[in-house]
Parts: sequence; C-alpha cells; structure tokens
Amino acid sequence: MPNLCNKVLLNELPISKYITHNYEGLEKVQELVDTLHSGACLRGVIQISPYDQKQSSAIKVLESFKIFGGVHKVIEHWSDSNQCLMKFGIFLPDDDVHAQRGGYPVLYFLSGLSCTHENIPMKVNYAEHAKRHSMIVVFPDTSPRNVG
Repeated sequence: MPNLCNKVLLNELPISKYITHNYEGLEKVQELVDTLHSGACLRGVIQISPYDQKQSSAIKVLESFKIFGGVHKVIEHWSDSNQCLMKFGIFLPDDDVHAQRGGYPVLYFLSGLSCTHENIPMKVNYAEHAKRHSMIVVFPDTSPRNVG
C-alpha cells in the first residue's frame, strides 16, 4: 500500500474535496475553530492574504530518491509569505504503521538564515534515524532566494 504522504505530495489524494469550509481574513480564525469543534466542519481553510490560486497551489517534485527505507523528496512551491518560489526537503518513511494509526510524528528542522533545504541532508546521516523512529523530517529553506 503506497505511503499516504507520498500520495498527498504527488497530488494523488484529492485533499481539496475534504475541505468543507472556506473563510477569508485572519479575523475568521475563531469562527473556524468554533465550527471545527461543533463537528460541522471536516477541514477548513482561512485565506489570510490575497494570492494567485494557480501559482500558490502548484507543488512540484524536483527530486525523489530512496534512502534508508524511505524516500527523500525535494519540493518546490509558491510561498505567499515571501512572494517567491521556495523549496523544502522531506523524508517520508516507507511504512504504513503510523499511517494506519492516523499519522506520523513530524520533525521540522529549521537551519540558519544562510542555509538551504540541502544543508542537513547533505551533512548528517538523518534518514537512518528517522526511519528507525518512523518519523517524517521536513527541511524547509528558511530564506527567500533570488528575489533581488
């Protein structure tokens, strides 16, 4: 059975059909929380700033390779916050133990301001340990690149 995280990243799992409520504006956060707690909402989205839907929803897998019983991917996406394309690396373990229980623990490794998504994966043997503990590890680029 394919890993659920792989399906989401490859757009094989239509998550958008599970979004039952959409809100515009940060002031709607409490309304969404109340709707979630009431049980009337399965998944909600709050649009905080205007954005180009086509540009922001494009997620592109740039690299994908097997490593220590998992898959490391490099993903490119549009960042509304930084108004530019950004990248992140992600390790997805190849097991369905946590997927069947409802999810994996996730560790977000934030490097320094001058580091990219490649910093830790290139220097540290992280994947072996992440696989042993069945955890997803995300390596976001922490700074906008090529924005002048």
